[in-house]
Amino acid sequence: MTGSSALAMAVVVVSFNTRGVLESCLESVAAAAPSGTVVVDNGSTDGSIELVRRRFPSVRLITNDENRGYGHAANQGIAACSTPAVLLLNSDTVLDAGALHALGRYFAERRFASNSDTAIRRSARFSSGRSSHACSGRTERRTADACPPL
Repeated sequence: MTGSSALAMAVVVVSFNTRGVLESCLESVAAAAPSGTVVVDNGSTDGSIELVRRRFPSVRLITNDENRGYGHAANQGIAACSTPAVLLLNSDTVLDAGALHALGRYFAERRFASNSDTAIRRSARFSSGRSSHACSGRTERRTADACPPL
C-alpha cells in the first residue's frame, strides 16, 4: 500500500436516546464516505431509530430492545463490519472533513495495520469501554480533532 492509499474503514455509532445529536453525527459520517456505517441503537425511545431509518437509509441499523451497554453495542457493530478497520464514533461527535481519510492513511502506512486487519479490529473491540483521556468525562459537543492524534 502506498502512502497516499487509505485503509478501508467503516464507522460504528452506538446510540441511546441521542436523537438530538445523532443527525449531525451521521451527516458528517455520510460526508466522509466510509466503506460502511452501522448504528447500534440501545433501546432508544426518543425517535433515534426512526431518524436513522428515514434520513439515512443506507446506514445499517441494529436495534436492541434494551440498553445493553456501550461495550456490548460496540462489539455488535464491529461484528457487523467486514472492513479491515472500524472507527467507533460517539453519537455526539462530528467528523471534520478529511478526518476519516487521514485516519485510514495513518493505518495504511503502519505495518501492523496494513498487514493485519485483525490487529485493528481487536484493538477497537478491546478499547470499546475506554475513551481518550482528552475526550473523557466531557459533556459538551466534540469534534474529532478535539482528541489527541494517534
